[in-house]
Amino acid sequence: MKSDMERDHWSWTPLVAVGMLEFGMRRSEVAAALGRSTAGDDRLGAVRHEHFSRQGVSAYYTTAGHLAAVALSAVTGPQITLGGIPLVGQPVGEPTGGLWPPTLEHFHDYAEQHDVKAAWLPSGDPALQQYGLVLRRVMVGDVVLSRPLLMYSGWTWGQWEEFIPDEEWIAGP
Repeated sequence: MKSDMERDHWSWTPLVAVGMLEFGMRRSEVAAALGRSTAGDDRLGAVRHEHFSRQGVSAYYTTAGHLAAVALSAVTGPQITLGGIPLVGQPVGEPTGGLWPPTLEHFHDYAEQHDVKAAWLPSGDPALQQYGLVLRRVMVGDVVLSRPLLMYSGWTWGQWEEFIPDEEWIAGP
């Protein structure tokens, strides 16, 4: 697992872009930015998602082939922040002694301070709908770490289920 110092640090503009990836890009533009994907899904001749393991990035596309969501690996993905809070590869396990891990506590505090509605998905993952952010919680060894899933503004909340495969919701790091 990469330490925070070893990770690339990407900017993130909610609902618009993450790093050099702008939501709405064509698959060829994503490939030009990230290089060759290491795995993908070709359903009915249309690639719906690709994994770029060297960068620790998964890309999800609409049926028209436009970038609609990006997931950042808890183990190797680039770091992004929300109000100074690191979001990638952070401990996000269950509360201990009635206290949430610091990342989840800061996440909740940020939402309250910025009047952003925080929600818990049925998967147990916290989300900020207005930012298109789901802070996925994945097991890495014996610890639960964060794997941000960032989506574009064109989806209504919950519409991602049509484009993001089930394996993302049960995926590892």
